[in-house]
Amino acid sequence: MLKIKIVVSLLILPLLAASLYAQQPPGHPQGPPPLPPINRALYDAETAKLQDDIKNQTNLPGSYAGLARLLLEQYKLTDAEKTITYGLKAFPDDSALLTAQGELLLNKGLYEESESALKKALEKNPKNLCARANLAQVLLLAGKFDSIIPLCEYFIDYYNGNEKLPAEDLLYIAQGCWILAERRGDKEMFHKVAGGNDSILGEALKADKNSYLALSFWGACYLEKYNTSGAGGAFSDAVKINSAHPISRLGLIISILEQSQGIDVAVDTAILYAVETAEAYPEFTDCYNLLTLLYAGKEQTKEALDCANKALTANPKNIESLANLASIRLLLEKDRKSFDEVCKKVDDYKLNKSLFYYYLGENFSRKLDFESAQKFYDTAVQADPKNMKAITELGINYMREGLEDKAKAALEASYAKDPFNVSVVNYLKLLDIFEKEYVSVSTPHFNIRIHQYEKELMEPYVKDLAEETYKTLTAKYKFEPVNPTLLEVFADHRDFSVRTMGLEGLGALGACLGKVVTIDSPYAREQLAQIGAVEFNWGVVFWHEFAHVIALQLSKFHVPRWFTEGLSTYEESFCRPGWDRDMELDLWMAYKTGKLSTLTKLKESGDLTNLYYYGSLICECIDKHYGFDKIVEMLKLWGEGKNDEEVFKTVLGKTIEQFDVEMAAYMKNWADNIKYAPLRNPAEYNIKNLLNKIAQNKEDADAYGKLAIAYLQKGELSPAEQNAAKALEINPNELNATVTMANSRFQNKDYNSAIKYFKKAIYELNYDYYQAHFPLAESYDKTGDLDNAIKEYLKAIECFPKFIKRNENPYDRLVKVYATQKNIPKVKEYLEKLVTIDQLDFAGRKKLAKIYIAQKDYDSAAKWLSQMVFIEPNDLVLHDMLANCYIAKKEFPKAETEYAVAIALCKKMLEMEEDETNLKAIATLYSSRAEMYLLQGDKIKAISDANEALMKVPDFPKALEILKKTKP
Repeated sequence: MLKIKIVVSLLILPLLAASLYAQQPPGHPQGPPPLPPINRALYDAETAKLQDDIKNQTNLPGSYAGLARLLLEQYKLTDAEKTITYGLKAFPDDSALLTAQGELLLNKGLYEESESALKKALEKNPKNLCARANLAQVLLLAGKFDSIIPLCEYFIDYYNGNEKLPAEDLLYIAQGCWILAERRGDKEMFHKVAGGNDSILGEALKADKNSYLALSFWGACYLEKYNTSGAGGAFSDAVKINSAHPISRLGLIISILEQSQGIDVAVDTAILYAVETAEAYPEFTDCYNLLTLLYAGKEQTKEALDCANKALTANPKNIESLANLASIRLLLEKDRKSFDEVCKKVDDYKLNKSLFYYYLGENFSRKLDFESAQKFYDTAVQADPKNMKAITELGINYMREGLEDKAKAALEASYAKDPFNVSVVNYLKLLDIFEKEYVSVSTPHFNIRIHQYEKELMEPYVKDLAEETYKTLTAKYKFEPVNPTLLEVFADHRDFSVRTMGLEGLGALGACLGKVVTIDSPYAREQLAQIGAVEFNWGVVFWHEFAHVIALQLSKFHVPRWFTEGLSTYEESFCRPGWDRDMELDLWMAYKTGKLSTLTKLKESGDLTNLYYYGSLICECIDKHYGFDKIVEMLKLWGEGKNDEEVFKTVLGKTIEQFDVEMAAYMKNWADNIKYAPLRNPAEYNIKNLLNKIAQNKEDADAYGKLAIAYLQKGELSPAEQNAAKALEINPNELNATVTMANSRFQNKDYNSAIKYFKKAIYELNYDYYQAHFPLAESYDKTGDLDNAIKEYLKAIECFPKFIKRNENPYDRLVKVYATQKNIPKVKEYLEKLVTIDQLDFAGRKKLAKIYIAQKDYDSAAKWLSQMVFIEPNDLVLHDMLANCYIAKKEFPKAETEYAVAIALCKKMLEMEEDETNLKAIATLYSSRAEMYLLQGDKIKAISDANEALMKVPDFPKALEILKKTKP
């Protein structure tokens, strides 16, 4: 059976320093769909029949061979060995039993013995296709390459010489021809095996539509070519026929995990599925291999090591298991000596060295150590120049390192022999797109690739931010990364996704590959809307990703994921006012519900709150209590191969457990400063239970109050008020009832009544929380009591300073109230406070800038206007306002840049629609720039721009006036 390929991107994704940001799809990411339960009915029925045949001495020796193969299919190796031993004792020369023995020995890693048994099986029956297919696998694993092609060419002759072959024979032919295609680099053969309904596998399914083995092998072929959709379909169909088939279950887990983009909730679910499968089939080596990689990706060293050892217990010479063990030794345990010892075993066992180093390359790629991965892939190709997998991954790895010339050569070589690898096809298409549609620009420390459509619009801002980020962070960390960094800004999210992981569908806005940073541009919004990212700040995304460049290279790619994500998130708050994330509520909720991890468990957590938000507070705590230099020192020690415990003890003088205690106190202090209503236990607010409780005690005010809240949460205001009224009748100070009445009256727009109940809840019953002050303020606002509204809005801010739900927050409301009162200083004050905590508030920044412009404070206006470029760079008014500010400041080169961008934007608008409005807009821009040139005394440029304006709008007054001014 073809080995199931675990796609590299499957485990790169959880490790990618990827900016998921708040622009995730609504709700929480979903994991894989439910896997059908294991139903052994098919196996049990067939097993019982074969056992009866053996007992009754019928259909022998076929019944022994059939039972052995059935047990091998389920990886019941111990039971299979007993059956084979009994069978061979009675029928020592039976080819089918010898084949089963060879397959058993193959699964146990006894390759020489397996080869001997399979060759003997072929001596007894040269037409034994199963023996031939298994022998090809043995020769491949043992690195005996010269013998494989002549052995497998037999399958072609057999296929061409026979008609209407059974599904079983066609399956073995497909397996043998697939290996032959790989060794030859024969694209026609690949297509013949798995290229559609007329392929060999298609014929197998026509011969037997219920051949789950053929479907499973087809899925494995698809998966090897990165066609996860096709793989998922094939494995799913196989599992529908036989849900107990272990390889089909494993393949389905891998393919649906890949389609889930490797998001952490999917990884966690996949682990549960794989553990279930491993428990059902404890000698299933490949299942332990998957678990090893999943645990290693979460940096759960103990669990990863345990699974690697279980795999090697079942098969001590399993090449992937040995590579996994070696990777754990070096990547997770930092133990070079043990790594070398595992590598030596490959030579001692005389295994396929190329395959071993290919797997090492895969594992190091998953940890983003592409430099080491490249060396391993090189070794793999040198050991076996026909290892198509290694050649392909070498090309992909070059892409990840930004070595595109080498990547193109390797990928084209791979494509010439195998045009069916989806990832290879995607990368080659992308390289073609780069050549045709993208341009390269450079700065002292960056090579920047940007779409030609966006060059005039984005180039100045990308270049300036890139160099500013470099200057700021390299000074802060006292470290310079490999120069230059490749920065790619994608106008199409699909291209960004392919560049990052080889496949479409990545739910992120930016990613760091160590020496390469990829980000979406705002012009990718059409595709970004599909992942919920209608708006985002591309400047924040880049700053976050370049912080990863520093941390990854400084630590030599050994920094724990939670630390680098937390550190990059922490850095966001320093780049611009308002660029930190709106994360407090999520973090507060996680803290109050006990969902924050300890440091000892944090590396196992994959959720956004723990890795990004909580991780950033850990970095903040270290910075404030120990100094930022300690963070830099920690990164350096990880780079020296120290483990987490050694790093914390050496740098902070504390064990991780001791730091956990410190962090718990830090978090408690942080959370205590937020006055948000305590979370309610759903069990205490169960309507059915509360009704039963009231039935037993009609005077239970607490139960009535909780029932009122329960109905309020369901939006059923009438029963909510009825029960609240009953509670207050029994106990006038029942808090839940008071809160219910306040909120119900507020929702019914009975603001005066709402005010009464909110005031009572807050000032008599100590319900001093954001959720009470804000609606109380709104109620005062609605009734025209602006002084009390202001007072309560300020109280709401006191309770939760960073609660900034767009257009529904106390800052926004205060701005409106003060605007009504024409109190411009206060409008300005609270607008500034709002945009200082909301990185995406474009409109707020524009309003603030207009106030500063009216006050002739052009420095402050330019400060906020320049931030808007990172949110919505295609706003024409923005660039015009910025240009005017720079002119007022006499910063003419900056003004010229803004006019150039605005004119370029206007030209693109004209390309879409040449209407009067757009023509006047561009004429105005040319004329305004001409006026600026006149201010500088540059009549030639002024005349040129005035004439450009007149070409768009003849007799345009402003342009004519400029021409008059230029006459002698």
